[in-house]
Formats: sequence, structure tokens, C-alpha cells
Amino acid sequence: MSKSNRKTHGRTARVERAGVLHCARVVNEMKHVWRERPISDVGIDGDIEIVEPATETPTGRFLLVQVKARSAVDQDASGNLKFRCTAADLEYWLNVGVPVLLVIVDVEASQAWFKNVHEWFNGDIARRRSRNVVFHPTEDRFDASAADRLLGWAVAESGLYMGPAPQPETLFSNLLAVEHRSDSVFVAPTKVRRWRGANDRLREAGLPPVHDIAWRDGLLWSFRPLDRPPLIHLVEGAMDRLATDELETSHADDDQRLLVRLLGGTLKELHRSDLREDERHRYLYFRATQDLAAWRIKVGQRGGKGREVFGPRLDQETGTRPVYYRHSAVEHQFLLLEEGWFLALNPTYHYTRDGQRPSRFAADYLKGIKKLEGHEAVRSSVRFWADYFRGDVNLFAEPDQRLRFGLLANVDVDHGIDDRSWGKLPQEGPKAEPQAGSLLALHEEAS
Repeated sequence: MSKSNRKTHGRTARVERAGVLHCARVVNEMKHVWRERPISDVGIDGDIEIVEPATETPTGRFLLVQVKARSAVDQDASGNLKFRCTAADLEYWLNVGVPVLLVIVDVEASQAWFKNVHEWFNGDIARRRSRNVVFHPTEDRFDASAADRLLGWAVAESGLYMGPAPQPETLFSNLLAVEHRSDSVFVAPTKVRRWRGANDRLREAGLPPVHDIAWRDGLLWSFRPLDRPPLIHLVEGAMDRLATDELETSHADDDQRLLVRLLGGTLKELHRSDLREDERHRYLYFRATQDLAAWRIKVGQRGGKGREVFGPRLDQETGTRPVYYRHSAVEHQFLLLEEGWFLALNPTYHYTRDGQRPSRFAADYLKGIKKLEGHEAVRSSVRFWADYFRGDVNLFAEPDQRLRFGLLANVDVDHGIDDRSWGKLPQEGPKAEPQAGSLLALHEEAS
């Protein structure tokens, strides 16, 4: 902090401190009890315990107080004072279980004004949107004469709830933005009606199967041209070309579903060399290596050895005998939102006996590892899949123009999430990915 900034900060702190002391003097003149709150209580400077005027005894009923300096307030032509709350402060005050008094203090003039924030904003949408609090220069004077106004607002101490202090944070979602999708959809008549028939035709032509096609109304659809190999072998008749926007802006549900199928098929086609699809659970997972050795992939700019996307799990006794294999996997869904297309990512795992056949105990393994994984592990997995689909595996590869991804969507929030509350769940039932020496793992090996 520069010298001038330190001076400004120090002067502001002294003014705010003087404002709190002025507020305390006024409360004492009212014959109520003022208690200052520690500095760590962001958003609240103190509380007022109401004293019964007739008996002069504390009632156990409270109000909370936030003090602001006069310099933070504007004045209109009629002399009213106007203070604009921050979104974070307003949400914090309105969520506290006790009414909050906003007190504006003019230290030099020894004057103050106040408003019950809960009462001012209650049920008034326009005020909530503007976040403005207006103080009348005489009716809202905060002095000893205002003591009786506080009596009806205070609540019992049992109702006092201090919510978490506002902690702004940027939250990253699991929504990967589609930066670009093909501008054109190609369509042509076909006699092929099933995937099996399509793949049989391609094999007869000496070509591998494809994923990026869809059927509707006796027509074949794809983001790839249908008048050249390999897809020309699947059509009978002339090809037509439509703008993708026509389907995207259509009000027909069938058009939206068709686009989702084409986007999903194109995603599988682009990553066919690495990924396979589990048709039962509808997720993509990394294939096994030919020699069943562990496979690591490094994406993005992070260091280290990369993430293991496939690998054996060995028994504890010998440390050499594979018991089962774990594949990184992801459930995915294309969504059209107001901001455009997004790919929702939900990382998971796929388990096999030998790299190919599904493990009979996959559900137990998955349940166990999900219990162990905390927030950071899930976030890391989402980032990995986002980087992978974005093409960060090979920064020099030419991106495919049919489907390109941008960044994970994020949102700025006034109240962050305490990562420490994402604790590991207590263990119940089978442990996560049982060690190879366990009965469950040995049972599978013996089967």
C-alpha cells in the first residue's frame, strides 16, 4: 500500500471509529444498552439491547447496528439523504434473524440518521432493485428522542442469527461453453435405419464405423457432408444443406433433440481414438491400453505427470496381479441455455475386469470412491475433462470446426462456499475401490 493510500485508509478508519462512538453515546442517552461487536463481525458494528423505560431493566431483546459515514451519502434537492447499499451488505443484513439499523453519522456536525433496513425493504421490489435507503433529515434523526421507535422492532436473543460474513468468490460450474458448432447440417435420404446397418455398410466399404450421424423421417443428418466418403456410402439421393440456426431457433422439440443427438455424436466421433461409450450408463470412458499398462494424459498448463485415465489395481499380497481396472469417465449432456450451448460435465469412473468386460462390483467401487472424493478432487476432474475436450492435450492440433469448446462458465457470488465443509462422508459398506487383498477384490479375481 502506498503512503498516500495508507493515509486515506487511516483517515477513513478514524472517521468510522468516531461514527461508532457517536452511535454508542446516542444509545446511552436513550437509556438502552450498546455493545460493540469485534472487528471480525463484518457487516455489523454493534447491537442494542432494549431497556424497559418504566423499570429501567434490560429486556433481552436486541437490534443490530451498522454505522456508515456521512461522506458515503448523497443528498437530493429536498434535503433527503440517500445511501446505496452493496448487494453483499444488503443480502447479509436481510438474512440476519434480527432487524438491522443502518445509521449514518456526520461526525463533524455530531448528527446521525437511521433506518430499519428490514422494514424499509420489506415487500418493496423497486427498493430492493435500487438498493437505496432514503433518510428524512428530521424524521429519521438518530438521537435520544428516537428511543421509543426502537421498542417495537427488537427481538429476543434466541432469535438472533448472525449469518456468515460476505465473502465474495468466483464459482466455476461444470458447464463447458460451446465456442463454436457447425454452421451447417447436411441431410440426405437413406434406406439405412439402424446403427448396425450403417456400420455393416461401412465395413463392406473397408471403412470404420462412425458416430456423428442421426436419423429422422427417413433422412440421414450430420455435420459432415454426405456426398463424400465415408458418409456417402449411407445415403441414396441428393444431399441438401441447412443452416444450423434454423434448427436451433425452431420451436419444435424434435429439432432441438436432433441437434443434441448430432452434437453428442460429433463429440464421440472427435474422440473415438481415446474414448468408448458405455451404452447402459450413457457415459464416455477412456479405453484400455493394448498392454493394459497405466495411461496418463497431461492437459492444460498444469505441471506434474498428468492424470491417470486408465490403470490396473493390483492385489496387496503380490503387488503384481491386476484385480480390476479403473477408467476415467464422464457423464455429459448438451444444453441450450440463454447464453448459448453448453456441455454439462459430471466426472465418474468405469470399472472393468480385463480392460473390456465390465466389473460385477463396479457399483460398490464407484460408491466407495465417491465417498472419499472431496470438493477439490471433483473440481480437478471437471477441469481435466474441460481441458481435454477443449483440445489442450495437443496445443498444436488444428481444432475441428464442427465442434469447439471455450471455458467453463463461472459466476461471481457475494457469499463464497467454505471448502472445509466439504468433508469426507463416513464410510459405510464396502470401502472405496477395495484393495486387491480384500475379500471383495479376491472374489472378483476368482470369478
